[in-house]
Amino acid sequence: MRIDSTFAEGEAPIFTSEQIAEEPNLWPSQVLLRQPATLLLTRDGSTTGSIVLPAGRLVDVTAVGPETVHIRYGSATAAVLVAHTDLRERATNSQALEQLQMARMALIEESLALVAPAPTPTPVAEASPEPVLPSGFIEEEFEDKIAFKQNWRSLAENGEGRDPLGRLSVESDGELEVLPEAGVWDGPRRAGLMYREVQGDFIATSAVTVLDRTGRGPPSNNYAFGGLLVCIPGETEAPASYVSTGLGNNGVPDKLQAMSESFIPGNPPITKWRPGVAKAEVAIARVDSKFFSLLREPSGIWSIIAVYDHPDLPKTLQVGFTAFASQERGPSSSRATRRANPDLQARFDYVNISPIDDDMRQRFEGQTPF
Repeated sequence: MRIDSTFAEGEAPIFTSEQIAEEPNLWPSQVLLRQPATLLLTRDGSTTGSIVLPAGRLVDVTAVGPETVHIRYGSATAAVLVAHTDLRERATNSQALEQLQMARMALIEESLALVAPAPTPTPVAEASPEPVLPSGFIEEEFEDKIAFKQNWRSLAENGEGRDPLGRLSVESDGELEVLPEAGVWDGPRRAGLMYREVQGDFIATSAVTVLDRTGRGPPSNNYAFGGLLVCIPGETEAPASYVSTGLGNNGVPDKLQAMSESFIPGNPPITKWRPGVAKAEVAIARVDSKFFSLLREPSGIWSIIAVYDHPDLPKTLQVGFTAFASQERGPSSSRATRRANPDLQARFDYVNISPIDDDMRQRFEGQTPF
């Protein structure tokens, strides 16, 4: 993370250690040690011993000074240099996150303006009251492992058995890594999903990276995907309608593509794809019965991949992120036979679900399904 007034690539501003010390709202609940640290064990005010924690260990934050951060690990405490932790990267507040989300939405609105001119706005006699966000809306930066588990639900919790998303871990760089088991969302077939239930119109955005398990190239499976997906709540029996947008392979191993898919039971899936990259921002927006799939590659602008009409989907939906892959591999993928199958890792830098404002709604309403 770095200071960036445009909030590029989903990064929040970094504060100085002096600013963090003066504003307790910026203090994170935990920090990651970058250097080994010696903590003292005390009882009744007397030191009874010490422990040494290795670099990479998460510890609790009790106070922050201009140069030191006071930490606790169980009953052991210490004051360590700010530079020996990731305090500054973790220090965020609601104002910074709000600015970040406003910047992301502004980029999408600016890109939509290049696709179709906005209608002339109708004058409003008096200001409308501030809307109350429906339940399910969230700004997830994957900075807190405990909060992440509390914020999201898995389809496996709905009685679908073992979670096909496999291993999920919040990494030290603030990204969520997903190493899925075999399984796909493909027409009537279903895989895993981490979701929130959202009511009404919304826009979900994320920054996703899709690579093989070595992290050096595209997945070797014939079909692999990492990105966003929306579906009907409570549908534990396939088939069920869904819309997805993300990155991966679509029938061509070792070749990355940007993909979007729509499925309604009784009909073949409608899939749109184009050459892609390993990392991009993706989005799904709902406006009434229409669903918009969007993509923004690094240093690019938001573009619409597809627009789908889904009058079958109810007002409340499960909205979230997923990663999945088939077990089949192409003949050119012998290099991967010694690796895990599925040969896929998906990393999510953030996942935000936000309401759609009136201006964005007007711009989306000018688009038609294709």
